Amino acid sequence: MKSLITSERGLGLIQVLASLFIVTIALTGLLVSTYYAQRRAVENYHYRRALLAAMEKVEIIRYSNRGSDYPNVGNLPQGFYMPVVIDQRKGIPLTASVNVDVTTHSDISIAPYVKYNALTVTLEWRERDINETTFLSNDVRSVTLREDYYQRYR
Repeated sequence: MKSLITSERGLGLIQVLASLFIVTIALTGLLVSTYYAQRRAVENYHYRRALLAAMEKVEIIRYSNRGSDYPNVGNLPQGFYMPVVIDQRKGIPLTASVNVDVTTHSDISIAPYVKYNALTVTLEWRERDINETTFLSNDVRSVTLREDYYQRYR
């Protein structure tokens, strides 16, 4: 009988609790990394969609100004500046605002007499939490595309 009480066969309560603690820590790390990876995948998807929408806006401007060396943003189609829908979750769209800017530059170090117009299209949106419809992250993301129009000598 005394040999049964002093036997060290089997697992003790402390060993079971220690292994349960280690498994809990490992599973928590796995869940956190899965959430992080899913959130980054959704953010990259939003970035790619915004990039494609910005490229489309640049192409519309380029088509509207074909044959010209100045990007005139006054003759764009109706609805050009409407917000772009990037994603839609649970019936609520995630939209990006559109901003177009044209500036004139000359690069003195390369050719001081050559001027060019820089067309900049920026889409800006506010990221949303991946499982909710609220804006928990408050991360403002943006995509900016620039295209240069060099002026021709006449």
